[in-house]
Amino acid sequence: VHAVDHVVVASSHMAACLRLWQETLGLDLRLTLDRNGRSMHFLLMGQAILELVGETEPAHPGDNDTLGGIAYRVKDVPATVERLRAAGVEISDPRDGNAPDTVVADLKPGFSHDVRTLFIQKEVK
Repeated sequence: VHAVDHVVVASSHMAACLRLWQETLGLDLRLTLDRNGRSMHFLLMGQAILELVGETEPAHPGDNDTLGGIAYRVKDVPATVERLRAAGVEISDPRDGNAPDTVVADLKPGFSHDVRTLFIQKEVK
């Protein structure tokens, strides 16, 4: 692990959440994706990304925002997976990430104390 890549915040008030982070705090919106009924907004904050996620049509508007997870940048996801498995950690197989030219793997629930934990390798061709 050589850096925090991004932090995920889940929100049921996406418009208000975007106003806070983008308009009020001045983070730069870099990418928006809508997939499978979920909206994902990626905002640049220094060297890391804040990823805001929420349902396109929230089932429970008014719920509090929550920490959805954290992603750590690594140089080689397959090598990281191999090393962690050798140490007894349950981790997914490497797969393509949402962002172009990325590979990711995530810890299985229970190994990260209920915080979704992802490892990401960028600039994979």
